[in-house]
Amino acid sequence: MEVLNKTSGVLTLFLLLLALFAIVSYMVYFYIPSVRGSYTISITAEKPLESVVLELPITEDNRPIYRIKEITCFVKSNGYLREIKPVITSTIDGNPKSILLPITGTGTFNIVGEYVLEEEKLIDYSRYPWTLIVDSKKYEVPVYVERDIMLQVVYIMKENSMILVPSLGILTVLCGGLSVARLFRGLFFQEKVPTAPKKKCTKWYYVCVNFFKIEQGSQTGKQLPKPYIDKLMKLLLNVNETWKKCCIKFIPCIDSKGNIVAKYVNPDRDITYATAGGKIIIGRYKIDFKIVRKLKLKDLFKDPNSTRLEVSESKVNAPYKEKLEATWKKDIEYKGVKYKAGEKIPNEIVNEIVKKGLEVVNKRLGESGLPENEKQRLLKRKKLFEYVLKIIKEENIVKRGEIPVIGALKGIEKLKDDHLSKCINVFIVKEYEDKVEKGEEGGCGEFPGRITIIEEKVIEENISNMLAHEFGHNLGLDHVPPNPQKPNLMETPVKGNNLTKKQCKKAFENCMKDKRKHFSEKTCHEGLKYLRKLELFREIEKLKKENKEIDKQVKKLRKSKEEVDKQIEDLKEQIKSEEKMLKKEKALLKKVSSTAKRAERYKDIIRTKKGRRKRYAEKSLDRMESMLEKDIERLKGKLEKAIKRNREKEAKELEKKIGEKETLLEAVRDPEATLKKYSEKVKALEEEIGKLKEKLKEYESKAPELKNKIDNKIKELRNKLNNNKNRINKLEKEIKELG
Repeated sequence: MEVLNKTSGVLTLFLLLLALFAIVSYMVYFYIPSVRGSYTISITAEKPLESVVLELPITEDNRPIYRIKEITCFVKSNGYLREIKPVITSTIDGNPKSILLPITGTGTFNIVGEYVLEEEKLIDYSRYPWTLIVDSKKYEVPVYVERDIMLQVVYIMKENSMILVPSLGILTVLCGGLSVARLFRGLFFQEKVPTAPKKKCTKWYYVCVNFFKIEQGSQTGKQLPKPYIDKLMKLLLNVNETWKKCCIKFIPCIDSKGNIVAKYVNPDRDITYATAGGKIIIGRYKIDFKIVRKLKLKDLFKDPNSTRLEVSESKVNAPYKEKLEATWKKDIEYKGVKYKAGEKIPNEIVNEIVKKGLEVVNKRLGESGLPENEKQRLLKRKKLFEYVLKIIKEENIVKRGEIPVIGALKGIEKLKDDHLSKCINVFIVKEYEDKVEKGEEGGCGEFPGRITIIEEKVIEENISNMLAHEFGHNLGLDHVPPNPQKPNLMETPVKGNNLTKKQCKKAFENCMKDKRKHFSEKTCHEGLKYLRKLELFREIEKLKKENKEIDKQVKKLRKSKEEVDKQIEDLKEQIKSEEKMLKKEKALLKKVSSTAKRAERYKDIIRTKKGRRKRYAEKSLDRMESMLEKDIERLKGKLEKAIKRNREKEAKELEKKIGEKETLLEAVRDPEATLKKYSEKVKALEEEIGKLKEKLKEYESKAPELKNKIDNKIKELRNKLNNNKNRINKLEKEIKELG
């Protein structure tokens, strides 16, 4: 019993795997999925339709693409909806190739239908539209196919069957072998308690972001307009959608006044940045120094309006000045004046000290018998001293050379309180182009670092992948080769937004190492709350938009339900009207028949008899015709008077009587043709009423089911609407709690 107890877990697992193997094998090799699709067609026919045919596409080797097993068709014309039965006129391998739609008449025909087809493999049916042939003219018909999640799982299994089935089979055999081994050989192993799977993004890393727009005539440090900031935040939200798979979020930095750090920068602003530095030790004097360059921001731009930033390998040829800035390494006294460590040293004093040091070095180099290593050391010192003296001498001289744009932007004066060294700083320019690195269209990012440059079109057109790409450089990601199947965010030019696990790990580790990029309450105050509010507002806006669409769908469905009843009522009214007309036509036919028979009898006497009987028949026929003509003239006179007196009702009655008399006159003149004409008219009316009654019966039988479907759909939409409203209430409550 103890052995069985210890083996039961593995045995259960084996049985489960065996069942799973059987199910997967059946799904992969024997199961043929069925999917449901739909089509919609609109035809306007000025002439009576002769034939309407749907041609289904086939493969190059003459095999069917659509393996249709069921197909339905509904036609709406002249305000009425009816179901027609499609007729399959030709097949391939037992599947329809040509389908005839029995539609006749003129006007506009709106055709909708559904079909069920079998799929042996996953097919993109949007590539294979149907062909509609209407009286020899061809039109393309798009079709739609619906697949649920279960079907998608089946297709994934079929596509990966070469790996899935053998792997599952091997795993099942191994588990079965282990069960047998444990049962008969006593191979018992202590089972480990399985650990819970890690949740996605158990830890987020937040990176703070500042925005600066370089614009001529602006005031440096002035806040950007709110509509522009809204565009920036929309862009940042989309960037976060791309980076959330890496558990990294970019947070807008907010200053102590509660404003987002999104400011103007005037191109007339000075830039000061260090290019080199080091230490000078001459006797007891120890000095720290750095070489500082100074230039105007506008000199980096190609044009006088500072709109086009044209670089070559991220550098610009521009004018600048250089000067030396030096501080004492420790407390010291020089010429009777005491200085503290870190205190700035006037360049005159640096010049004096370095000159003395250079004299000592030159004197030592003039000595004979110096060891080679000592000589090399002295030469390096001489070179350094000469370089420092040259910088001091040329302090006020304007030079020209290659300026690294990204390094220079870090030195924009009056921006140093905006956490340039603690956040990623996005500088916005009108145009950006790198003459060498053509792939970097629209911007560039420091690799790795905290400076990104983007064109204004990235904000205006919400090209979030471009900004996300440059942030990738800031976080240490380099360009990757193109992948047409799954375009990566770090490809150049940017075509996709995919990131690999390796890239996510590298970016996350970069954030962990570079603490200065880490968002904190000290540097960016309420930025995280602000971003969360933006995310909530975006979700609320999306849900409200979805609710509006749901309301439209519900109204449309209610109207459709009303139309079902209206169609039935309209059909009943039409039948009633047709029956009333039939009654009148029958009454008229009775009179026409009597008059025609009498006239035909007189005409027969005239043809066959002679003498007095013939003359009597001729007079009687003339009298019938004369009396009807007089009656018509008399009624026409009355009609003219009624029209003059605006008696519309009386006029209509007179018109009917005139029409009846004219019909009887026609029966007198041509009895046989008139009787045939009105007999056929009555028969046609009877047939039309019969068809209308059949249609009414069909509508009344299908109406309950159709209305039930509509009610279920409305109920489903209302549930979704209520869920959305509850979600909106929760989100609004969270916004209120955030303050």
